[in-house]
Amino acid sequence: MKRNRSFHCLWVGQTMANLGDSFFILAMVTLIYQMTGLTLVAALFPLFRVIAVSMSGTVAPLLFGRFHLQRILFISQASQTVLLAVVVALVFVDGKIEGMVPLLLVLTFVISFLDGWTTPTRNALVPRLVEDGELVEANSLLSTMDQIALLTGWSVGGGILSVMSEAELLSLTWILFAVSTVSTLFIKDRSKVEPKRSSGRWNQIKSGWVNIWNSPAVRIVTAIDLLIVLGAGIWTGAVILVFVNQVLHKGAFWWGIINTGYFAGTMVAGFVILSISKWVSKHIVASMAIGLTGMVLFTFSFSFTTLPWLALTLITLLGPMFQIRRVAQQTILQRNTTNETYPEIASAHYTMLNILYAVSVLLMGYVTDVLGVRYVYWITTVFYILCLILIPQLHRLIKAQPQSSKESR
Repeated sequence: MKRNRSFHCLWVGQTMANLGDSFFILAMVTLIYQMTGLTLVAALFPLFRVIAVSMSGTVAPLLFGRFHLQRILFISQASQTVLLAVVVALVFVDGKIEGMVPLLLVLTFVISFLDGWTTPTRNALVPRLVEDGELVEANSLLSTMDQIALLTGWSVGGGILSVMSEAELLSLTWILFAVSTVSTLFIKDRSKVEPKRSSGRWNQIKSGWVNIWNSPAVRIVTAIDLLIVLGAGIWTGAVILVFVNQVLHKGAFWWGIINTGYFAGTMVAGFVILSISKWVSKHIVASMAIGLTGMVLFTFSFSFTTLPWLALTLITLLGPMFQIRRVAQQTILQRNTTNETYPEIASAHYTMLNILYAVSVLLMGYVTDVLGVRYVYWITTVFYILCLILIPQLHRLIKAQPQSSKESR
């Protein structure tokens, strides 16, 4: 994989895009809030993104049946880059005009819609660019860089905003997206898989959902992922802030440290997984079970702690558990689908996760207000236990089909 230029271009390009995406969200939320002075309007920004990405994932199979994956990725990145240039121009010219907010929200919606094609396309490209034995290493590298870009984007982005304007930060975002777009031009898909249109648009749209249901292993992996995402709302900034205030009796400083601890744990874990990728590849279900077991133990323990340093330690240890589970799960999905069906499956999978994450944020926020913040961690622990219960069945299915590799690589 060290000499795999196509994968390296995918890796670098997506890292730049993710970093730019973090800058974009930070700059736009800040800008819209300054324009209107209304928290509700600023909150519409992430809501628009979730809705747009979910809609995008639904229609993505229509593109998979018409274009090669590399071209779809290029269209997505290039279109976002062009629209970002429009946003930058508008902000530089009329950056303080309140009436421009609706136009910025519309542009955000379109950019997010285009971005909804990126993740499933990227994930579908990985098994076409690397060998089966390199999937764990490739997935770990991409996942680790995702976490680094996310942490860097929010931490460094805040510092950048203290010395430059939102318009200048958006300009930096445009540069990152431009680099990402150029990198897609050097990706060569050598799998020789040609787009295949199914009989009718509706059949194309539902193909991913049908394939998930018809594959027992993929169905179980998807169920596990949905259960995990259903509890993901407990790790949002708002819920952790309540936990820090009400349970740890600390302020914003510790809130920031605990958030950073989680990302630090995932980044360190990513490099550890890279060093043991061959072992993880051979024991893929066991790796997933280890991650889920750690998630159960550390989440449950986190809910009872009242010591800030212990809470920081536990959430830092949670990072590696999430990471090894995520990498193992992604690899299982890739190995138990074909190159022809995986793009549609990845799109349906990604759409479900986005919709359920929005539900989780609302649900966990409601439970926190009504029952108390400890309860959301107990409820999520139950979700994780249910995931563990599904592991033996997943192991039996994969063991029964040890060579469930793709029909074409």
